[in-house]
Amino acid sequence: MYPPLEGGEKALKRVLIVGLWRRPTRASDVRWTTLVKVLQQLSHPVEVVAPVYGLDPGDLPDSEAEAGVVSFLHTDMDRLLTALEEARLVVLTGDLLDVGTSGLETLLTPRHAGLVYAAGVPWLAAQLGIPVMLYAVGVDPGIGDTGRLLLRDVCEAARRITARDAVSRQILIDLGGPPERVEVAADLERSAAGALELLGQGPDPWPTGARRRVLEAVRHRARGESITPGSVGWAEGEAARTSIRMAASARRVPSLVRVIAPQFFDPSGQRVIFGGAERYLIELAGVLRDLGADVEVVQMATGGGWERSAFGLRVVGIPAANFFEIEPTLYRAGALRPALTIHLAFWTAGHATLPPSIGISHGVFWDQAYYQRPEHAQFHRARILEAIEALDVLVSVDANTVNWLRTVSVRLTEKCVRIPNFVDLRRYFPGEREDDGRVVVLYPRRLVADRGFWFMAEVIPDLVRDHPHLVVELVGDHAGEAERQAAERLMAEFPGRVRWRTVPFDEMPDVYRAADIVVLPTVYAEGTSLACLEAMACGKAVVATRVGGLPELVIDGYNGLLIEPTAAAVRGALERLIGDPALRTRLGLQAVETVRAFDIVDWRVRWRDVLRTFWVPAESKG
Repeated sequence: MYPPLEGGEKALKRVLIVGLWRRPTRASDVRWTTLVKVLQQLSHPVEVVAPVYGLDPGDLPDSEAEAGVVSFLHTDMDRLLTALEEARLVVLTGDLLDVGTSGLETLLTPRHAGLVYAAGVPWLAAQLGIPVMLYAVGVDPGIGDTGRLLLRDVCEAARRITARDAVSRQILIDLGGPPERVEVAADLERSAAGALELLGQGPDPWPTGARRRVLEAVRHRARGESITPGSVGWAEGEAARTSIRMAASARRVPSLVRVIAPQFFDPSGQRVIFGGAERYLIELAGVLRDLGADVEVVQMATGGGWERSAFGLRVVGIPAANFFEIEPTLYRAGALRPALTIHLAFWTAGHATLPPSIGISHGVFWDQAYYQRPEHAQFHRARILEAIEALDVLVSVDANTVNWLRTVSVRLTEKCVRIPNFVDLRRYFPGEREDDGRVVVLYPRRLVADRGFWFMAEVIPDLVRDHPHLVVELVGDHAGEAERQAAERLMAEFPGRVRWRTVPFDEMPDVYRAADIVVLPTVYAEGTSLACLEAMACGKAVVATRVGGLPELVIDGYNGLLIEPTAAAVRGALERLIGDPALRTRLGLQAVETVRAFDIVDWRVRWRDVLRTFWVPAESKG
């Protein structure tokens, strides 16, 4: 990538010049030699790179450096795109006499005249946020419609424009160049000096690797044997995504922190979805507000969109096609740019994510058979890595996510910060439970497959029959009709001994304290579970599966029982604890000691440290 300006006078600046139809060092081209001369007067070292038209392959060495100019044949797509990726400035010059003869249809093909001769390279550069300058450009009045469309986009994006003559100037103005900024290059040296100012500006900030991803995709399509005009649609789609970043860059609100959430309400905006991630968001919003932030939550919505308020949060529903289109849809609608974007689920980040940005991993969710099928594995792996690449920081609630990432990309682990989940020890603490002869097993999760509900549905009947003093509490919302019917069948078969209810979040400490055993039979997609930490803080004997971040909380036989995610293992662990009150007591005491390391006070401090690296908050409230 191009070196940053703060690298000092030794920092190399690369300039890509396109539009010349001959060996670029040819002294007879006064415009060319003047531009190169001005660039080389900089105190910084400058490398000028130029693809060459009008030569046969044998006329130019594979690599050539001549008077500070690096030349290569225009048919060398790899070198052209590499030069574009590394450029601090792209200059379009020359005489665009028949720009319309090689338009968008050739933009992404091996016959890529459109990438140079028809202004394709500066077009793509502008979409990528790289400064573009039109220098002493000559335009023929007879250019075709395709050429006009392409050149119009370049004129609208160019930061400086000079024309070869008055006729070319008028054409450039007609194509969208602001009249006050389009000049005739009467003084070539003065016109060329505009490049120095643009070099000082440099490209717009993008997340690490984002430009490379776009250009790699262009390379991939350019190497194809046959590229259909559909590729042009793809390129325009990429341009639309990148132009979102450009459009938002001038409308930043210093106090606004935008949280992109997969859900907080259901898509219709009628019902709050209250799970672990949503509770996490409520606590994080409190930290942000203490730092002076105005917090806005944005999620996908059906219909025409909506706005709601819950738990002191403003929630905006955006009518996006899917989770990944929330940000593009938002910015196309003219949304203000926040000081910071936080992706509550990191995987919703992508090309349209504006820096600075933080994503949160609540645990590995791809430890499920679906994501390992051949037809899905490669796509989802690439999507996960693309999301992390687009972020500035990935906050992970467990080491499991970071360890997986290290096996795939050591470089990306440098973005990771581990902040385990939390428990409020002022609300969750042991309490006296009346000895009524019963043993209460609590399942404090949503009734859903990934949380092991179907294991519970399988083992409950035999456990209840075998242990007349056993009561099973299911506390959580249901995921679907099948789960609802299963829970109702259990209650009907064992009235008073199998209970199912939902309770307000504030009542959960008492729910834990009324139990003897808490079972967390997670099958997949688990982090450092809030429910596990809360149960341990209340001094309960915990049964947890060896999944996700749970082994970072539960040490088998010390502060809980850690088992394999099978129905047989769940039943075996529960049988053991039902019959051994002393073991339950010992595990509960050790659990209380363990969770002191997960106090919410420490969690808030760690998050404040991360947040303060991105923006200067208002005076902290505490």
